[in-house]
Amino acid sequence: MAAHLSIEQSPGHRRNLLDSRFVATGIGIAYGRRSGEREAIVTEVFAKPSPPRTGDPIAEAYRSVDRKRIDLQLPALRRNRILEQLALSHAQRALDLDQPKTDLEGSPPLQDQIFAAVHEASSASVEFLVSDDPTLVSGSKNLADRNNDLIGIGAIRGDSSRYGKGRYWLVVIYAASRR
Repeated sequence: MAAHLSIEQSPGHRRNLLDSRFVATGIGIAYGRRSGEREAIVTEVFAKPSPPRTGDPIAEAYRSVDRKRIDLQLPALRRNRILEQLALSHAQRALDLDQPKTDLEGSPPLQDQIFAAVHEASSASVEFLVSDDPTLVSGSKNLADRNNDLIGIGAIRGDSSRYGKGRYWLVVIYAASRR
């Protein structure tokens, strides 16, 4: 009871408790000793349903990116087919190797591939995400970079012995073009 009261008195935690979007709660309790006293550690996890999938993870990811750029008051990113092909190819190879990395053994560095294929790119950054929800790409740190004006997203859904079944392997490539 005391643990829950502590959570309820925290403004951030209280906001989560009262947020009507959350429809499920998980509570974990672990007991230990601190300074010789028995202590309970309580964790509360809140969940909301995922938005319905349209069946097109790439379209969902791009819509999510577009909404986030609007929220940040930044211009829309232009889709680049070459970046998309590189991202998709890399996502597939990473899934095949079960390694969600931006650089994979046996492949030229992705950055080198980007600059060799997209001559207008003056800078580029790559992010990798393994997730059940392709819209989580909008949490990308590079999305807020005002210099980026090009984007390519690749998504493969597959099974991984490390990361689980039916997850999206998403590669997002951002680039700034020479203007």
